[in-house]
Amino acid sequence: MKMIAALLAFIMSTMTIEASYAGTKMFTTLEVMEGITLNQEREKIITFMESEEVQAKMISMGVDPREAIHRVAGLSAKEISTLSQEIDKAPAGAGVGSIIGAAVFVFIVLLITDILGFTKVFPFTKSVR
Repeated sequence: MKMIAALLAFIMSTMTIEASYAGTKMFTTLEVMEGITLNQEREKIITFMESEEVQAKMISMGVDPREAIHRVAGLSAKEISTLSQEIDKAPAGAGVGSIIGAAVFVFIVLLITDILGFTKVFPFTKSVR
């Protein structure tokens, strides 16, 4: 019994030591700034999508606005950057359709990749794999 207890104590202490090293990493200033920029761009997209005009357009296109906003969390850094740039390029009050079109396109691409089993972004899809 003492042998098993000693073995378990050794295993637990070894796992604890390894776990403490696993999360330790130095981040460069560039990595931190990219993370901040990405979060700011994501918030800008969500704020844009929460406007009444955009939500009305999404509803007219058959897209649930709440679901679309929820999907922004699943977008990659490149997709977030592209969508944010499209919002910046659009003149005030114009181009809403193209931005929503881009968001719907990203939604459909993610949906198809989920169904094909390449990603798992949406919990309601079932993979063909």
